[in-house]
Amino acid sequence: DTERLFNISMELAGKIDYADASLERVARAAKIPVARLRAQYVDFVHYVIALQQQFLDQLRDDVIASTAQYSPGLERVRAATLVYLDHCLKHHGLRAWLVHARREQPCFYGRSGLCRP
Repeated sequence: DTERLFNISMELAGKIDYADASLERVARAAKIPVARLRAQYVDFVHYVIALQQQFLDQLRDDVIASTAQYSPGLERVRAATLVYLDHCLKHHGLRAWLVHARREQPCFYGRSGLCRP
């Protein structure tokens, strides 16, 4: 289950640094064979790209849900800002992984999911 795997990874990100993370560590934490992760994500960089997309999708959904009752304007912006900050705080470990990954991998800036050499 992809959602379970991502939730485990978000917990793991709160416990270990990006430099110590790998598909092997994720597989061990999830109690699944590393070959299963490699078959789906190829390597850790591509796995983190998928984590980033999950993070952004959840953030978008939370912002939309929390701002739906507001008319366009300052209160809607404030509500969205609070949700963004709360989301980043809740997933601070993953946020740190993504910041680190962006420094190392230019592909994290694009939405294609493909890394270029």
